[in-house]
Amino acid sequence: MKKLNKIFSVVLTVAIAASMLIAAVPVSAADNAWSAVSVPAHTGEVMPNDYLQTGFMTMGIDGTLYAYAQVNHSSNQYKLIKSTNGGRSWTMANLPDQTQAATAVFCSPNEANVVYVAQGATLYKSTDSGATFANRGTAAGTITAIGAALAGGSYKVFIGTGNGVFYQNEGELFPVFDATAFLNTAGFNVQALKLSPNFATDLGIIVIKKAAGAAPIASFSVNGFGFNTTLKDVQIVAATDNTVVSIDFPSDFNMSTAPFFYAGLNGTNGGVYRVMGNASTPSILQLPFFGTAQPVVSIDVLGTFSGATIFAGTSNGKAFLSTDGGANFTAAKKLTPFAGMTMVALKSDFATSGVAYALQGGMGLAQNDQSGFSLSVDQAKNFSAVSLLNDSFSAINDMAATSTVTWLATSRATAGVGSSPAGSFTATGNTTSTAIAADKLTITNGHATDGLTATFNVATGSVSAAINAGSSAGAAIVGNVIFLGAGDSATLTATAAGTSGSIDIQGLGAGSVVLAVVEDLLGTANAIVVPPAVLPGVGSFSLPDAASATPGVVAGSIAITLTAGAVTVTGAATGNGTYTFGVDAFPVNVTMDTANPTATITQTGAVAAAGTFALTTATASTTSPISLAAAVTAGTTVYANSLWRKTGDNWERVYFSGTDAAAINMLRLSPNYATDQTVVFTTKGTNNKIMVSNNNGTLFTAQLVAPGGATPVVANTLIVLDKNVYVVGGNSGVVTKTLDNGFTWTNVTIAAPTGGTTGNITSMARSSDGTALVVGTDQGRLSKSTDLGATWTTSTAALTGATSLMVAFRTGSNDVVWATEATGGLFSYDFAATTPAWSSRQDDGVALFDSAAGNLLTAPVGLASGTAAGTAWVTYGLNANGSVVRLLSSASKAGLIAPSSDFSSASALFANGNTLTVVSGAKMFTYTDTLAVAVAGVTVGAFTTSQATVSWTALTGVDRFAVAIVQSSTAARDLYSATLATSSQSGTSYTITGLAANTTYTVRVWGVRTSDDAHLATATFAGTFTFSTQPNVPTTPSNLAPAAGASNVPTMPTFQWAAVTGATSYELEVSTASSFSPLTGTKITTSIPAAAWTGTALANNTTYYWRVRAITGTGTSDWVISVFTTAAATPTSPPVTIPTSPVVTPTVTVVIPDTETPTYIWAIIGVGALLTVLVIVLIVRTRRVV
Repeated sequence: MKKLNKIFSVVLTVAIAASMLIAAVPVSAADNAWSAVSVPAHTGEVMPNDYLQTGFMTMGIDGTLYAYAQVNHSSNQYKLIKSTNGGRSWTMANLPDQTQAATAVFCSPNEANVVYVAQGATLYKSTDSGATFANRGTAAGTITAIGAALAGGSYKVFIGTGNGVFYQNEGELFPVFDATAFLNTAGFNVQALKLSPNFATDLGIIVIKKAAGAAPIASFSVNGFGFNTTLKDVQIVAATDNTVVSIDFPSDFNMSTAPFFYAGLNGTNGGVYRVMGNASTPSILQLPFFGTAQPVVSIDVLGTFSGATIFAGTSNGKAFLSTDGGANFTAAKKLTPFAGMTMVALKSDFATSGVAYALQGGMGLAQNDQSGFSLSVDQAKNFSAVSLLNDSFSAINDMAATSTVTWLATSRATAGVGSSPAGSFTATGNTTSTAIAADKLTITNGHATDGLTATFNVATGSVSAAINAGSSAGAAIVGNVIFLGAGDSATLTATAAGTSGSIDIQGLGAGSVVLAVVEDLLGTANAIVVPPAVLPGVGSFSLPDAASATPGVVAGSIAITLTAGAVTVTGAATGNGTYTFGVDAFPVNVTMDTANPTATITQTGAVAAAGTFALTTATASTTSPISLAAAVTAGTTVYANSLWRKTGDNWERVYFSGTDAAAINMLRLSPNYATDQTVVFTTKGTNNKIMVSNNNGTLFTAQLVAPGGATPVVANTLIVLDKNVYVVGGNSGVVTKTLDNGFTWTNVTIAAPTGGTTGNITSMARSSDGTALVVGTDQGRLSKSTDLGATWTTSTAALTGATSLMVAFRTGSNDVVWATEATGGLFSYDFAATTPAWSSRQDDGVALFDSAAGNLLTAPVGLASGTAAGTAWVTYGLNANGSVVRLLSSASKAGLIAPSSDFSSASALFANGNTLTVVSGAKMFTYTDTLAVAVAGVTVGAFTTSQATVSWTALTGVDRFAVAIVQSSTAARDLYSATLATSSQSGTSYTITGLAANTTYTVRVWGVRTSDDAHLATATFAGTFTFSTQPNVPTTPSNLAPAAGASNVPTMPTFQWAAVTGATSYELEVSTASSFSPLTGTKITTSIPAAAWTGTALANNTTYYWRVRAITGTGTSDWVISVFTTAAATPTSPPVTIPTSPVVTPTVTVVIPDTETPTYIWAIIGVGALLTVLVIVLIVRTRRVV
């Protein structure tokens, strides 16, 4: 029950907290279909968890990162991996020889697309950023260092090997590496090599070389004149077990005037060394690392020599940064807990961006070893694992999200193993067997910090080599070379009689090597010749006793020749056993577990079930060595708890812990996360402090005081009100609150009701407006606070039979609470009701659409409130089988959203509006519930007094529609309790009959997709439309006036008609056309059954059509149409309008001729002029104005 209570508190409080944030949707979800949500996984090489090797990280001049890797999901092949986005994701390219590890990787300092890779003694070059490679030649010995640069129009290439430096000029017609070592490096093991940044002009080269049994030496070549000429050789350190593995230059390096550089050493005096070249007295200085030596394997340097930024990675999983030329170093935090090789790099703009990279890997990687690539954006202070991570998780404990960021808390618990007696085998069928009691040689590195290599060569016979249990993740065997870290060991086992050979032990820890004879299974200690007492060195071994004939049931190693038969392996009766078969050169591991009934075989070494196992060959005959190792038993469990953040498409792990008590069980974001960047989580441990980050997860710190302060409170539930204010619900009804980010806490005990107990708080929720809190208890009680935790009001009645409540406020309410409890059911409680009481919501009981009969919430693991169309709400409950119960109103019944075929179990539910997110094991799925949100497309295009035709837009993926109609302006809330007009309409329209006249109805339509994957059908909400049927129309045209066919109607008529019951107004239209187009005048609206024509008079002797209809409060009647003719016109004189404009008097000029004119002529002219003036005046006065 405690576990269930914890699930309730985790699921519910997170869901409510998430609802307080910005719209939080992890990914885009398909409508009414489950879609998988991206989680940290193999995609983009974020968390592949099957890398076997990584190494030689380097960065191109364009910021592209390169490394090599051996990848199990790529058939154990060796790949060049490349990242163009700062290591957040990687792509793979084939190495030229996919069966061999890279021994060096180098990026051109001149061209971003040029990359060199060495595999063994062969050098390859790519001119297309690693997509393809060309063979550039083979050198005498394994290539361990590469240097190349453009000079004189072509690349000059130098490679370092165990036999010196070799040179190639790619500008030659047939470029090859010189047959002899370059200048005077012959016979030296070249540990590091680097060309001057100004190589094109100074031809400068620096190498770190080491003779057998000697200390490493820095040697300079200036202008190609040879080493130890212009600048004197200088011994880096006196100890002979040191290896210089990395060198780098400051920005002001000059081969002639300032040949100063930094070197990283891995060994007894490991660390970063400052080397100052000089013609006579070079200088060496070991830079301080907290006063102790560190096995440095990688360095990157930016800036000038005097104040250089130096970033160094070690072979034990650490990294250090100095920003003052090495005077002081600071250890990086939050690297992965992988104690192996750490290769580092700084982004070129590190001073402003603060971006640094660290690849923790090497050889012998294994699943869940935490090797991987990490990124820092704060000057290498804190790192987050972002890719290449060998890890996994089996559960998502909690989730939180905003519109831009998703957070996940994940966990994994891997059972450890112990040992018990070995198992046995029985050969059946046509088989023969030979018992082998093999002699063995164990090589143990006894050094406290340093590693070694042991190269074995078999002269006669054969051996098998294996890393022994208890060795570090970095221990590995590549070919005939064994790599052992401090304290690691490996065993050579004779697999043929008379086996002998030699072994060469070299490296930093070689002085402490232990060679041990192992007794064979017959109890005999066989002779062995060990290497010289002083190591490193080469010695010989002899393992003569490899086999004895003891067929039958044997514990130990056996050889089986199988011909058309079977081999049955039986686990030891007292424990579990792991057995290795060699089948077609691929080891196949079988684990026998007496606690389980079935045996399984895998090629990955994964733990399989137990019992007996029969191996049958597909060919006629095969011989397979079988090792019956000591059986295994359960050991210490290994825990991995991670906190992930996703921004855009990029996941990064910002927090990791390796204990069960530190597993994250509640994850919260501040409601003001967008501005305060506050992330909060609690862990499983009792009375643990709350962990808080105010910088978006870059660094988490524990609050000063655990919840409850002096009286500790177990954090069953948690609500974050802002970055400083937290409310925690605990046992015995205790709520504790801090206003100062955990500096002080105030405890409040919720008063127990009369005759009852409050109980332990199992869940807590916050109202959608943020003003109220509610808690549920294991006694079925609710308590509400309207002052965010200071005071509480308890429900008057407990939910009968409830043992653990999960609660959620109804969206938009501070009083109505929905709840479910451990045994199932969905209930509501209204604190504001006159008589508050519990109310139960049941299923529809009918297998019709997306719900089957009896779909009640039966095994609840999640409860959340969402929103539907407008201000409507919806409540969701999650069953353990992955089905989601949907409730759309307080009075409705519940429906069901079935899980997809991708999941059949669930543990947590989150809702944002109508988008759901469900957690199922280590996966998440989302669902956009359009049943709760209306979309366009539903309309009622035609209706009468008794029927209406509903139409809608076709919906993709549905094969039928359901239509519900209610006599209300509010639609049916849900499909399950609605009275349906039809449930199986195949088209996109439907006519509803039997309606009442002059009545308001609302129609709602759902599309239904029939089950297609063994799940129930899905109902998709199409939309809603409200309309009113027509009222009864006037049917007495004799009451119309003018009456139909009337004549001599005045041109300014008055219209009348019989009143219509319920009419609130009438509309009247007049037209000379029976179609009423166009209208004469404008439409007349009146509140009484009469109207006088206003405006321009109608035309005389003209036929007019007129119509009238009644308008009620809910609809409009049909038009009633009539016709009449106006009276003929009476003749009248047109009126004469005399303009009021001034009279224009023309000026007349009379010209009198020089000759005398008779008097009567003048009289005639005068009279004529006067008449002309009068005519003009008359014309002007009577002019018609248009």
